[in-house]
Amino acid sequence: MFMKLTNDNTACFYKNPDLKKTDFSFKFKRYCFPSTDETLCFEADITENLRSFFRKYDVNIDDYESKLYFALMADGTLGRVL
Repeated sequence: MFMKLTNDNTACFYKNPDLKKTDFSFKFKRYCFPSTDETLCFEADITENLRSFFRKYDVNIDDYESKLYFALMADGTLGRVL
Protein backbone atom coordinates (compact mmCIF):
# COMPACT_ATOMS: atom_id res chain seq x y z
CA MET A 1 0.00 0.00 0.00
CA PHE A 2 1.31 3.43 -0.95
CA MET A 3 0.15 6.80 0.33
CA LYS A 4 0.39 10.32 -1.10
CA LEU A 5 -0.57 13.49 0.77
CA THR A 6 -1.96 16.22 -1.47
CA ASN A 7 -1.92 20.00 -1.11
CA ASP A 8 -5.67 20.04 -0.38
CA ASN A 9 -5.15 17.90 2.77
CA THR A 10 -6.22 14.59 1.28
CA ALA A 11 -4.47 11.32 2.06
CA CYS A 12 -4.67 9.06 -0.99
CA PHE A 13 -3.92 5.32 -0.75
CA TYR A 14 -2.80 3.24 -3.73
CA LYS A 15 -2.23 -0.48 -4.22
CA ASN A 16 0.34 0.03 -6.98
CA PRO A 17 3.50 2.15 -6.89
CA ASP A 18 2.53 3.94 -10.12
CA LEU A 19 0.00 5.99 -8.03
CA LYS A 20 -2.50 6.07 -10.90
CA LYS A 21 -5.66 4.57 -9.35
CA THR A 22 -6.67 5.76 -5.87
CA ASP A 23 -7.88 2.85 -3.72
CA PHE A 24 -9.12 5.09 -0.91
CA SER A 25 -8.79 8.69 0.23
CA PHE A 26 -9.81 10.85 3.18
CA LYS A 27 -9.39 14.42 4.39
CA PHE A 28 -7.01 15.20 7.24
CA LYS A 29 -5.53 18.14 9.07
CA ARG A 30 -2.05 18.53 10.49
CA TYR A 31 -1.45 18.97 14.19
CA CYS A 32 1.51 19.26 16.52
CA PHE A 33 2.60 16.27 18.62
CA PRO A 34 6.23 16.85 19.57
CA SER A 35 8.34 13.71 19.46
CA THR A 36 11.76 12.84 18.15
CA ASP A 37 10.45 9.69 16.41
CA GLU A 38 7.65 11.35 14.47
CA THR A 39 8.02 13.85 11.68
CA LEU A 40 4.45 14.83 10.73
CA CYS A 41 1.23 14.23 12.67
CA PHE A 42 -2.31 14.27 11.30
CA GLU A 43 -5.91 14.14 12.49
CA ALA A 44 -8.88 12.75 10.55
CA ASP A 45 -12.58 12.37 11.29
CA ILE A 46 -13.47 8.69 11.49
CA THR A 47 -16.21 7.89 9.01
CA GLU A 48 -17.79 4.50 8.32
CA ASN A 49 -15.88 4.40 5.01
CA LEU A 50 -12.62 4.97 6.88
CA ARG A 51 -13.45 2.19 9.38
CA SER A 52 -14.26 -0.20 6.52
CA PHE A 53 -11.04 0.64 4.70
CA PHE A 54 -8.88 -0.05 7.76
CA ARG A 55 -10.79 -3.26 8.62
CA LYS A 56 -9.55 -4.72 5.32
CA TYR A 57 -6.04 -4.46 6.80
CA ASP A 58 -7.02 -5.83 10.25
CA VAL A 59 -6.97 -2.37 11.85
CA ASN A 60 -10.00 -2.03 14.11
CA ILE A 61 -11.10 1.34 15.43
CA ASP A 62 -13.32 1.42 18.51
CA ASP A 63 -16.88 2.59 17.88
CA TYR A 64 -16.57 5.41 20.44
CA GLU A 65 -13.60 6.99 18.64
CA SER A 66 -14.50 9.94 16.40
CA LYS A 67 -10.98 11.10 15.42
CA LEU A 68 -7.97 9.22 14.16
CA TYR A 69 -4.53 10.55 15.02
CA PHE A 70 -1.58 9.21 13.08
CA ALA A 71 2.01 10.14 12.36
CA LEU A 72 4.41 9.78 9.48
CA MET A 73 7.41 8.16 11.12
CA ALA A 74 11.02 8.93 10.26
CA ASP A 75 11.37 5.54 8.49
CA GLY A 76 8.44 6.35 6.15
CA THR A 77 5.81 4.20 7.87
CA LEU A 78 2.55 5.38 9.41
CA GLY A 79 1.97 5.00 13.12
CA ARG A 80 -1.07 5.64 15.26
CA VAL A 81 -0.81 8.32 17.91
CA LEU A 82 -2.78 7.36 20.99
